[in-house]
Amino acid sequence: MEIFRFRLSELSEEDFRRFFAGMSPRRQEKCMKYKREIDRKCCVAADGLTRRALSKRFGVDPAQIRIEVTPEGKPFAPDLPVFFSYAHCEDRLVLALDETHPVGADVEKARKTDPAITKYFCCDEDLAYIFNRPEDRFLPAIDDPETLFRLFEVWTFKESLGKALGTGLSEETKNASFIRYEKELYREDAFVCCAFCLT
Repeated sequence: MEIFRFRLSELSEEDFRRFFAGMSPRRQEKCMKYKREIDRKCCVAADGLTRRALSKRFGVDPAQIRIEVTPEGKPFAPDLPVFFSYAHCEDRLVLALDETHPVGADVEKARKTDPAITKYFCCDEDLAYIFNRPEDRFLPAIDDPETLFRLFEVWTFKESLGKALGTGLSEETKNASFIRYEKELYREDAFVCCAFCLT
């Protein structure tokens, strides 16, 4: 699995114009539906940087690379032997590629959070990993930085696993213990990034 991490600030306005022009009309329409400019730019950058990475790997003109989306929303390149997944949050983007196995990627900002959300995506082992003290699960909000980072490590892993499986968050991903799976995790500033390869 190869992992690429980017910031929007690394791209020029010309990059965004070129990337947008290379997108399919359907993808352009989807990107333009975002209300915030940063979300539109992330959408365009994710598509463009994926094409750039695939172009380098396979020696194909980026304009010739078709990117389609499954009914579940998983992007794929029907003409290339590769699995890929990308995600964006604020100005951060992550892309994972693998020629053999499905992959998933996610990036999130570790931010003050209601611990009650863990019931939607965590199993008991995940909860034991996140919270040093079980009673912390009943606080009105998590604001301890280390606890937040652990929560978002689990969250980004579950999102990555769901993308690799093609199911999104599900009972299967909820019951998949964070500590039992190999994955790539990165912390950068307030952001947590995870990439997972389904081997």
